[in-house]
Amino acid sequence: MQDFVLDTQLEKDSFLLNCYDEIQIRTINDGRYIWFILVPEIPGIKDWHDLPEAIEAKLIYLTRRLSMSLSITQKPDKINVAAIGNIVSQFHLHIIARHKGDASWPNPVWGDGMATALEKDELHTRQKLISDFHKYLSTVNA
Repeated sequence: MQDFVLDTQLEKDSFLLNCYDEIQIRTINDGRYIWFILVPEIPGIKDWHDLPEAIEAKLIYLTRRLSMSLSITQKPDKINVAAIGNIVSQFHLHIIARHKGDASWPNPVWGDGMATALEKDELHTRQKLISDFHKYLSTVNA
């Protein structure tokens, strides 16, 4: 079996924050949005229907819990969840906490303006958010 390799564009555009079982939790390097991606560590997966059912179940669970956590901690007006992948075909799922008045509101974030690199303190805040989320998952699954 071939080893998992993250797509070079995803590697360039995001930071790894944590892993949940076989799913990477990454944040997009764009300070305009609170934007995470979930990437199953499975080689060759392009579309949702390609996912093994066990990984799909974990992905749905993680997406639901992370969305709930962001709703509580970030107070967004809307949580966007999308698996687009027209440019990066490796399967990944976007979870974005959207706020009225953010850089693209109410339009989609894709292709809208230039990304603003995360400052160190912003990256640290996201790392802490996911660290706290991971601890929360541990208590829920105990």
